[in-house]
Amino acid sequence: MKTKHWMGVATTTLGLTLSAASSSLAATLHNGWFYTIDPSYDSYGTVNGNVQVGGTIYEDYGMAIKEDSETGLIWVALNTNTPLEGNVTGERLCLNNGTCFPVRNNSIASGDLFFDFSGTGNYQAAFDSGLMYGVRFTPYNDSLVDVGVYANVTGYHVGRYNAGFWNLGSYNAYAKERGNLGNLDTWMGDLRWNDPYFDPYTSQGLMPNVIGSGERIGDVTLRSQQELEEAGFDPSFFFELGSNIMGFSFQKPLEWTGNFIATLLKECLNDGMALLGSFNPPPPEPDPIIDDGCAVTLGELKALAPDEIDGSWKIFYDVLSHQWYDPPAYTGFEFTTIGGTQFKQILDFPCGIAAEDTFSIIVPNINGQTEVVTLNSLKPGDRVDFVELFGQPISTFTAVGVIDLANTSRPFSLQLGLDSEIGSFKIRMIEDLKGLPDYVDLPKLLLPPVPVENDSEKAPEPTVLLGLITVGFLGTKLKKRVQ
Repeated sequence: MKTKHWMGVATTTLGLTLSAASSSLAATLHNGWFYTIDPSYDSYGTVNGNVQVGGTIYEDYGMAIKEDSETGLIWVALNTNTPLEGNVTGERLCLNNGTCFPVRNNSIASGDLFFDFSGTGNYQAAFDSGLMYGVRFTPYNDSLVDVGVYANVTGYHVGRYNAGFWNLGSYNAYAKERGNLGNLDTWMGDLRWNDPYFDPYTSQGLMPNVIGSGERIGDVTLRSQQELEEAGFDPSFFFELGSNIMGFSFQKPLEWTGNFIATLLKECLNDGMALLGSFNPPPPEPDPIIDDGCAVTLGELKALAPDEIDGSWKIFYDVLSHQWYDPPAYTGFEFTTIGGTQFKQILDFPCGIAAEDTFSIIVPNINGQTEVVTLNSLKPGDRVDFVELFGQPISTFTAVGVIDLANTSRPFSLQLGLDSEIGSFKIRMIEDLKGLPDYVDLPKLLLPPVPVENDSEKAPEPTVLLGLITVGFLGTKLKKRVQ
């Protein structure tokens, strides 16, 4: 028999608005599209012969991917400064210091889009497994295949033929040196540039960025911004918009089901991005066995770890917004921003961590309120918009739930939306009731007795598990997040 604890907190209740849907991955699910956001400062290029980092013609701001279950089409939208034909350079790209680089095909364009369904957790291993797929959507790059969708692809590196870099390690080092980025690193959308997924290309080797060979299995249709928006794509979801909003669609291969990592690199490796998403399985056979369980997603499993531990605080410095953030597994956490960053949203809650996958969020006084606000019975797929609730982003909140430490090694991660594309914050674990922040009034806590099976089975001490209110909060409105 499982034992549970509940914690009641006397709070102010408001007419609040939440969103709910099936749990998303590291990419954020919005209007049926998975979005990944890439920072605006991490491209390297030349402007009038001078080296520039950030905002160049190679800058990517994000990518979105949608599966249309009715038509069977996969839609891809790109938010970038790079036009379809790329940066037309001619045979050479020259700097003002007289240094010139040969450019194959007279332009530097986007590479091919790779879809990894291998489950290996590694870019190179996915190619080796034969479960990497590729899509060539622009006829202006140096891919070794025609425009189309390909299975069982091999990768080919063209960075050295496009005034670019060999791998992500050399790209990140050069961008930081020339761009005076300080502590900021380049990002790859949903992944850090040095995520183990990209090994060994975080330090060595020629990183594949176009298709070398493969079995052609489909056609590609280019799409205008208007067509993308008519299909539900929302350009305003990003922090910034590039000068080229473009995309394409193609028929979904039958074997494309479940989690995937989509990676798009420039031919020069001067920017790139990865998106962690998921496609639905094919229609079930008659009388299927329905699983209503909460699926642990790839985004949770690849949540960002803290950069530093200072006493009880786990600190994240200069991290990209809209990611899953990963403190060690514990009952609950206090989240506090650093250096002016603010929390705009909680985008998703984790599966497989808390009893019944239920959480509570405690927010201290906002706009002069004298009591805290508690949001209860939150589940994976729920979205909490602090700006919508309180009229402004917030700097502090506490998240709690009944964590089954004996049966999980996964962290209590949350997917958060910050008020800027890069921000910093810290997280402090709550081990027991005494560890609650000062804004939670301990005398008002209600802790009902915990039932036990027999006299020999002792109920856990209140210091072991921190519970949550299981009753719904008054005046709270719940709406479904549009899929």
